[in-house]
Amino acid sequence: MRLDLTILGAPLGKGRPRLARQTGRIYTPALTREWEGAARAELASQLPPAWSPLDEPCAVYLTALFGRPARMICSHTSGRCRCEERYPQDRRLPYASRPDGDNVEKLVWDTLQQAGVMRDDALVTDHGARHRYVAVSEAPRVEVVVVWGAELGRLPWPPDAGKDDDGRDE
Repeated sequence: MRLDLTILGAPLGKGRPRLARQTGRIYTPALTREWEGAARAELASQLPPAWSPLDEPCAVYLTALFGRPARMICSHTSGRCRCEERYPQDRRLPYASRPDGDNVEKLVWDTLQQAGVMRDDALVTDHGARHRYVAVSEAPRVEVVVVWGAELGRLPWPPDAGKDDDGRDE
């Protein structure tokens, strides 16, 4: 079986726990808590009725799609400019900036468990993550694919193998 989920909004890296010196308590930064709460509610609304958290072997693949910086968006209106050659507007381009990929993944994994998609002790047999800038016409988001059962044995994996970064057949 396969479950496709989407978390709308810009991906965020998991904030490091902070220490309140006066009280000695450790807390999670507010931005991380807010993102987790919004993402948890969004994921819970996408789950099928009568869903119970997965506790069987599964595979999880995620694609974090970040917003493009202004320097990568072509605003020229006359003819073809050199921006289009460097930063194709209709393609998802590789993302190599902060936040670090593993911090984004940690936050998504924690949110999946909090939303009841899978148990904390679920056996994840395979996982993968990609980080890209969105195409100009897209909105930032995190796409998650969870696969379990008979689907796990089917190839090719990851689920979009044989397609380019835009989801088009190669």
